[in-house]
Amino acid sequence: MFSDEYEGSPSIRTFIKILPVILLGLSILSFLEDYKNFFGFVGSIFLYALGWDLPPITAETTASIILIAFNLFLGASIFFIAWLLLVSSQALLPVNGLVDTCYTALHLLIYILGFHGPAIKARDGNIISTPEELKLPYPGVAIIDFNSAMILEKVFFHPGCLTAFATACIDFCWWLLGLFGMKRKEMPLVRVCGPGLTFIDFDERIQGAGDLDSSSISVENISGVVDLRRQFRISRRQSESHPQKIRTSVRGYTRDGIELNTNIFALFTIGQDPNLAPFVLQVAYQGSPAPENLRVIAVSEDKTGKTRRVKITSFSDELDPDDREEIHQKIQSELSVTSYSEIPQGHREPTYDPGRVFSAVYSRARSLGAEEKIIPWTDLPVHVAIDFFREILSSVNFDELYQRDTAQTMKVNTLRRNLRMRMRNNGLLSFRFVCHRSFLPLFENVSYSQSDIWVSPVTPLTTPKTLRDRGIQMIFSGFGDPMPEEHVYKQWLASWRAGWERDTMTSTAIADLEVMRIQNRARIQAQEDMSINLKEIFKTEKYSREAIAIRLLQALESIAADRETRQLLPEETLSMLRSIHSWLIPEDMMMFSGGPPNPPSNPPANP
Repeated sequence: MFSDEYEGSPSIRTFIKILPVILLGLSILSFLEDYKNFFGFVGSIFLYALGWDLPPITAETTASIILIAFNLFLGASIFFIAWLLLVSSQALLPVNGLVDTCYTALHLLIYILGFHGPAIKARDGNIISTPEELKLPYPGVAIIDFNSAMILEKVFFHPGCLTAFATACIDFCWWLLGLFGMKRKEMPLVRVCGPGLTFIDFDERIQGAGDLDSSSISVENISGVVDLRRQFRISRRQSESHPQKIRTSVRGYTRDGIELNTNIFALFTIGQDPNLAPFVLQVAYQGSPAPENLRVIAVSEDKTGKTRRVKITSFSDELDPDDREEIHQKIQSELSVTSYSEIPQGHREPTYDPGRVFSAVYSRARSLGAEEKIIPWTDLPVHVAIDFFREILSSVNFDELYQRDTAQTMKVNTLRRNLRMRMRNNGLLSFRFVCHRSFLPLFENVSYSQSDIWVSPVTPLTTPKTLRDRGIQMIFSGFGDPMPEEHVYKQWLASWRAGWERDTMTSTAIADLEVMRIQNRARIQAQEDMSINLKEIFKTEKYSREAIAIRLLQALESIAADRETRQLLPEETLSMLRSIHSWLIPEDMMMFSGGPPNPPSNPPANP
């Protein structure tokens, strides 16, 4: 049984406290006369030391002394050992089995004698304790939850009487435990402890606990306790003008020398299996089997039909050159292939790997500068991401960051993807080779029968990398929008605005020119139509001059009534033509044609 909040049953703890008192009372009541004789003999010895005569020792007194001595030494020892085992198995620690019970009883005895070491609990990578307790040079105990791991280091004491006495006592205790068949194991110089109950030897300390001088302990200042869960870190740096302030922005320079500030973040872990999905890359050759043709593929499965199908949905060039070379060498020499199967999915709970914990804690980097501070493993991915970001940013100009390419993707998003790929390839990574059973090339968006696809076992990559050597596995990384300083931003914004205004004016001028062209074409077309109509009217000789005038007015009215032509004429054109029409046509003809009966008496001013 293991529980983070295990405190023991209250009734059992109360019974353990009063049990020695109850047994001592029962012993006194059962052997009351013997206790009187025993304490009488002890009192007579005390009086003899003061000069009184020693009374004779009777047979009854001798029997009482032997009985009480047996009860106090041998009987009490047996009871004490039974009490230790009872307490150790029920009330103190979440033990499991006789071995853990005996270890707990030994540490309880050391605690009773006043030589106890640290008793700590590691939860979610944190320890709440005091530096004084962590530095105690005696055996201790630690309870580690399933999200944490701990590293213990062996320390060497100066030779002396106290060291020899402590060593003799511990050897004697191990001799007693040897009666139960427990053998002492040789402790290594460094011991990595996973979730559960861990007993700390007298010459072991938590890694990093010896340098503590604060009253509060946490994972930030004790490197020997590791959080196995996913870790998220964002860039931090001190302000040059105010060293006490911490800024989250990172500086970088574009190819044209523009300084940009942004935030770098990373999501990583040392507690997930890299041989499970989604951390396994499936690779295949796109063309001939050469290292430069290795691509990361995306595979989709169709399980709806009777025959399962597999389709390669995309080929992408995402591998580093050294990883590509390693994969090619393993494919050509070591890997065997089997029929296609899905990659097992990873677990949500953390996975404890002592090798990765050891690599993360003991492969820490040192910062540049006069102080040469040791960088914790939790800050290392952000530092690596900052270096990659500056390198990627230096390859583009500032104007190119927010321009779109042929695929309508902004350049800054392409840079984010490059950073994410480079960080992923720098950490722990595994691959699985995919091929056709006939070793023919695979093609994109082609569906294959699942029985025709072969895969290799999941194989970890071993090429040395900064994060990979430290057992760190990258999950995600990126950066925010790169922004220049305010005065640079305003200058470039004014430059962009000038370009936008120039483009706007150019577009407006082109549109106005097109409108003028349309109007001119419509005016020319209207003039041509009018000329044709007038020509036909004047060529006709069978009508009188009045009729020709009427036909002329009708032609003008029909041309002016056209919707496109009307837009080019003044608003009063139609009313003016009607006035001319009513002025020229006689009254009787107006009545015959249904016009107004009373034409205006005066002709219009501008016929």
